[in-house]
Amino acid sequence: MARKNSRASPPPHPPPRPPHKPHSKAHGTPRATAWCSAASFTVVLLALLAASLRPAPALAPHRHLAAAAAEGDGAGGEACLNIAHLWDGRNATAPLGCEGFVRHYWEVAPRLSFAGAEFSNSLMRLGDIRSMLRTFRFRIHKNHGTVVLQEPGSGFLADRRWSRGDDVPADIVEIALREMRTLVLHNLEVYWPAVAAFTRDVVRFFHTYTQVNLYFSPAGLRVATSPHQDAHCVFIVQLHGAKRWHVHAPLSTQLTLKGLQRGKFGEILSSDDRALMGPALVNATLRPGSVLYVPRGFFHHTSTDPAALAAPGVFADASTHTDVAETREGVAHAVV
Repeated sequence: MARKNSRASPPPHPPPRPPHKPHSKAHGTPRATAWCSAASFTVVLLALLAASLRPAPALAPHRHLAAAAAEGDGAGGEACLNIAHLWDGRNATAPLGCEGFVRHYWEVAPRLSFAGAEFSNSLMRLGDIRSMLRTFRFRIHKNHGTVVLQEPGSGFLADRRWSRGDDVPADIVEIALREMRTLVLHNLEVYWPAVAAFTRDVVRFFHTYTQVNLYFSPAGLRVATSPHQDAHCVFIVQLHGAKRWHVHAPLSTQLTLKGLQRGKFGEILSSDDRALMGPALVNATLRPGSVLYVPRGFFHHTSTDPAALAAPGVFADASTHTDVAETREGVAHAVV
């Protein structure tokens, strides 16, 4: 478990952005077009708080966050403005603002919004994945530069054909596609300048350790990740392609600790297990520019199967008691 710091330090200054060619529609080659079919970019916010053992309904919103958001000035207020894309999409008829998000959603309810492809592209473009792998020495299962191949629906078991610390094969993307594995890159905030700059603002506002991982999943996976919990809050920013997400509230009111996460370490869960989780609050397809907030401890699972991606999406907003109907441009609110 990561150590909890009352005020986390910003990530180290990133190296200069490596030069790369402008992105064309085909992203370089026909092979590049194929492997670009279903990648997602996940911002992982690790919020390992001292209140982890308290019942969720009794956990008051973080007062220092709400206060910083309400004041609108100082480091917290400036950072709030810079990261508001994570919850106030461009189609929001009534923006929450940072204070509203903290009070009504933080560790309480999922939120789906649409920030737009311009926002997701400002963090990273799909062609940047190859540039990053060529420029920096990522290694297999090695801290602060980890690359992992995960078998879909395995309970997050990693492929062990390589030893810890091995260099990443040059054709790792092709291996993932050929063998229908999800490719995971850890700690992008250390390596990619735009991600590092955004992460610094996330840290300044939430005052907690923040890690950015990238998940690249091939198309056609009925189960990309099986139902599981995380011991941290998660913001998902879809970079390219499409991925279906389901989010379920846990029936237990205890906030999950890392060692007690369900659906990890090879444990396979069913989304129909009503002893663990309720019906899906979110059942929607994320496309470039979509942003999904998943509170700590909420179960979630994904798919890149074409039938699942094309299905209509609806989710219940437990915070505002509204139903949200998905459209290709994002989400539209309808008050019930």
